[in-house]
Formats: sequence, C-alpha cells, structure tokens
Amino acid sequence: MVRKRDGEGTAPGAVDDESAAAGDARVHAADDARLGALVARLPVALFAFHRDAHDHRRTWDFFTSPQVEALTGYPPGSFGHPRDWRTVVHPEDAPTVFDPGRLLFPGATSRLAYRIRHRDGRVLWLREESTVTPDGDAFLVQGLLSDITDQVAAEVALEHLARHDPLTDLADRTYLRERLDASLTAARHGGWRVGLLFLDLDLFKDVNDTLGHRVGDGLLVQVARRLAEAVRTSDTVARLGGDEFGVLLPKSDEEGATRVARALVRALDGAFTVEGHRITIAASIGIAVGTGDADALMRQADRAMYQAKRERAAIAVFDPSVEDPSLDSGFARLGELRTAIETGQLVLHYQPWLDLRTRAPRAVEALVRWRQPGGRLLLPGDFLPLAERHGLMRDLDAAVLEAACAQAARWRDEGRRLRTAVNISRPTLLSEEFPAILAAALIRHRLQGPELELEITENGVLGDPEQAAWLAERLTALGVRLAIDDFGTGYSSLGQLRRMRVSTLKVDRSFVSGVLTSPDDQAIVETIVELGHRLGLTVVAEGVEDTETLAYLAALGCDQAQGFLISRPIPPVELERWLGHGPAEDGRVTAPTKAGKRPGLATA
Repeated sequence: MVRKRDGEGTAPGAVDDESAAAGDARVHAADDARLGALVARLPVALFAFHRDAHDHRRTWDFFTSPQVEALTGYPPGSFGHPRDWRTVVHPEDAPTVFDPGRLLFPGATSRLAYRIRHRDGRVLWLREESTVTPDGDAFLVQGLLSDITDQVAAEVALEHLARHDPLTDLADRTYLRERLDASLTAARHGGWRVGLLFLDLDLFKDVNDTLGHRVGDGLLVQVARRLAEAVRTSDTVARLGGDEFGVLLPKSDEEGATRVARALVRALDGAFTVEGHRITIAASIGIAVGTGDADALMRQADRAMYQAKRERAAIAVFDPSVEDPSLDSGFARLGELRTAIETGQLVLHYQPWLDLRTRAPRAVEALVRWRQPGGRLLLPGDFLPLAERHGLMRDLDAAVLEAACAQAARWRDEGRRLRTAVNISRPTLLSEEFPAILAAALIRHRLQGPELELEITENGVLGDPEQAAWLAERLTALGVRLAIDDFGTGYSSLGQLRRMRVSTLKVDRSFVSGVLTSPDDQAIVETIVELGHRLGLTVVAEGVEDTETLAYLAALGCDQAQGFLISRPIPPVELERWLGHGPAEDGRVTAPTKAGKRPGLATA
C-alpha cells in the first residue's frame, strides 16, 4: 500500500473533515449501542410507527423493541405493520385496541388494558400507554407495553373474595343482591319472572354443639358443593350467613322454582361424611317468584322458608293471600334488630361478682339489652335467638365488645378496679378474625388483657379440641382471661380445660339454686369448687338469691358469687351508685344502697 503524502490527491482540509465525520460516526454508534443496551434492559416493550397526517390509514416504520418477544412469543420482526399486531390481540378486545378514532392527532394519549394470545396459547393481559406527537409532515405514535397478567389476576382474586363467602366460596349476600337487582331489571324488560329460594338447614346448631366447629364448617362446605351442583350454571347459589343459603333463578316461574327446590332437597338426601362422622341433614326451602322490588322478593322468600319450617314441610311457596301476623312481626323484628346493631340501640347492664372472702366486688358481667326507639327494654331472650338464626351474632358481639371496653376504660380512668366479663358467642369466638378484633378493641381503649374476661358456654368451644387450642394460644398472647359459663351442664374434660387455659369456672344456676335442698346439686357444687381449686381456677357461683345460699357457698370456699341477692343487672350509672364512693387503697369497696347496706350482706 502506497501512503500518500500530505496534500497529495485531496483538497485542503478534506482529511480533517473525514476524520471528524468518522469520529462523529463512532460517537453516534456508541450512543446507539448504549441506547440499545438501555432499551434492552427495560422491563417493558417499546413500539413506534409513523402515521400520515392526511391519510390516517397510511402508516410506516413500525418498530417494536426486543422485549416484545417475551410478551408475545414472536420476534420483533414479526410485526412490520400495526395490522400485524391484530394477530395477537384477543378478538374480544380488538375493536377497542384498533378503534379508528384512537391516536389520530398530536397530543392524543391512550391508556388501555387488553388481552393478547401468546404464541404458546396463554392469554396475557397487557397495559398499553401511548402518545401522538408531530414529526414533520407525519405523526409519530409511540408507546409502552407491559405485562399486567399477575396484577389483573390479583385484582380478580380480591374482587372474588369481596363478593364470596370465604368458607364455601359461594356468592355472599351482597353479591346475591346485586345479581338479583340485575335479574329483576332484565325480567321487567323481557317479560319474564325471577325466582328466589331461601334455604335453612334443619338442626344444624346440634351438629356444631355436639361435633364442634370444624365439623360444622366441613358440613357447610359439602352442603354448598351439593347445592351448586344441583342448579344450572346460569343460577346463583349464595351463602347468606350461618346455615342459610339463597338460590337465584334469573328466569323462572313457580313451577320451575319448585322443581329446583325439589332437586336441592334430593341433593341433600344422602349422608355426609365429615372427619369420620356420618351426618344426615335436611333443609326447609322457601320460594318467591316475581318482578318487583328486590327487598320485597327477599322478604317473601324468607317468609316462605319460615312457613316451611313451621309446617315441617321441606318446601313452601310464598302466597300473598295467606296472612300470618306472627311471620310479619318476625320479619319486622329482624330488620329492627339489624338497625339496632348499626345505630347503637344495644345497651349494657352490669351485674357484679362479689368476692366471698373480702365481700368486695371484683368483676362485673356485661349483659346486653335492646332499648327500642319507643323506650321499651328487651332482654336477650327476646332477640338473641333471632340474631343466632340470621347470622347476626358476630356483628352483635362486636358491638357489645366495643361498648364494654369503652365502659371499662372509663371506669379505669375514674380509679375503679373492676374486671369486665363479656359473653361471646361461639361463631364469633371461633372466627379467624376475632383475635384481631379483640386486640384492636384493647388497643383502642388502652386496656390490658387481664382487665377483660370472655365468657363462653361449656359446649361453646370445648367440643372441638383443635379449635380450643387455637383459641387459647391467641387469647393467652393478648393476656385476656377466659371463663366457662354454666359449668356442669356440658361435656368438657379436664384435659380440655387445661388446654384452654381457663381462668374461671362459673357454676350453673340450676345447681346453685338447689344446693340447700338437693343432695345431688350439693354434691355437684362441692365437686366443681374442689375441682376448680385443684386446677388453680377461680370459681364463681351464679344465681345466688338468698343469704343462706350465700353463707353456704362462702363456707364451702367458693371464691365469688353473682345473683339477684347481690345486685340485679343495672345500668352503669346505677352500678356506680351501688359501688358507693369508689375503691379504697386495699381494693375494698364500700357500696351502700338506699337503706345503707348492700342487700343480703348483713349476714353471711
């Protein structure tokens, strides 16, 4: 190779220009390489193309970044024109993605979520974010594509959880109501009617009480499965709460709804096997058919169900010509009870527990009452069975717990050292969310765990050892005490009492009332007191109504007593008057009544 001398065969300065151009090319190449590497590391795919400013159908220079292959399974070269993208977009979403009016003018932006079909057959969700900018005589459309399949799946799962019962995975009451509203609207336009069935399991409470919460839940899951399998895919089966279910038939008359009800009865005919237990269960089904108001149709189905239950018939169809005032009052009472729970009509009265050694009140039991708008005060027996039957106990228990904790905090701030006992129903106690609800109430009112005692009946939890251990672990972590109410009437074992870490045994009033006249009752009370003390538990006698019984219990060594002799359940203000001047330094309380003494405490 002959090397030219400087200036030979070239114009002056040409060498410098060529060198500069080569240097610029190297710089641009390096910049392009860095940009390409940066684009390759992005977690999204990029796309861009030009669109004719005058003929929007004319496009060119369609570009997709390498990440598009991960999204679609096809290499970037597969998409040389926007229409090629149509081959992967889900047919149902194509009209939106390729809307002719989208992304036409400079300044336009678009944010879409749509489905594509991956090369391997999977359906993925993409989010497209795109803009339009002027570029000479054309418009430049450019944007990002990101995979949001996992996000969409999570949102769908959350939506499902929000509308479905967590135990059975059936629709919940709210979702059933939404579907019912939509079905009634369609029926009014289409000229047909909607069927609604309410179903209640007969004697389900006995299963829970005798076999335990886990078996009861397992039975509900199997019942739900059979009900769902017995109806059409267009029908909706929902769990309304407790052991009540609803079935929506979007297009049905009385005859068709009755056929479905009979199919549901047949579906429940065979025995269920749950954790080794063979269980047979029946149901009462109420049917309502119409096109009117959703609330009215639900009330009619509920009313028909109770008619079936009262008549011991498996199925009953709502008949508007048959009037039953007792049923009407029951439905009205149910609605009123829901309102009472939501609006604070439930109030607490308190009954003290007396320490038989010091004669000082050490605890109070919170007992719920329903003060109706007219001023009438209802006792628990007037409304708790209704709450239990219609799945309202968790809401009711939560309201009672909140009110009791608030009052306990007020008394603590006033210097009154009284532990508060609260009755909790089995469904609430064994629900997974209850420990969190309890902890939140303690924190909200700045209460220590030992300031609160939860009362449950002997059969309320002890029938299920695993659930008992689960509950005990969580209550122990919170420091909350546990009392077994009506002890002696159930079937608990000493091992279960130990596993539950019980603090208090409350002797049932049926034994206490006969302790002076019945040798059997006397033997039972003496045995419970001795048993409790051997286990290191506090023993409280319920239903003490005379001084002789109080004296006997004190001599026996029973720790505390509760009953009308000491005080009836009374509102907080009256209890404060009963307590008198408040606690002294040693914890004793002077509590004169209007006569100057507590009733029944002069002797003993």
